[in-house]
Amino acid sequence: MTAAREPISPALLSVDDTATYLGVSRATVYRMSAERGVGRFPAPKLIRGRRLFAIKDLDAFIAGANPVSGHQARVPRLRQVSA
Repeated sequence: MTAAREPISPALLSVDDTATYLGVSRATVYRMSAERGVGRFPAPKLIRGRRLFAIKDLDAFIAGANPVSGHQARVPRLRQVSA
């Protein structure tokens, strides 16, 4: 008998998944990722032409701290997503 496995949560999210995770539109994700500077939206990882965002970086952004510099982030108003 094998134990049931929990589904693996991805460490990186696509633009669509990032938009859903944050409760914003795809356009907002693209716009926020284009902004540069300390405390801004996390930079995507470019893998095979795809923009992928690390969940830990998104969580830190939402919490208001840049994980690299520790500066206060400029966080947009995010919609509440019901689970």
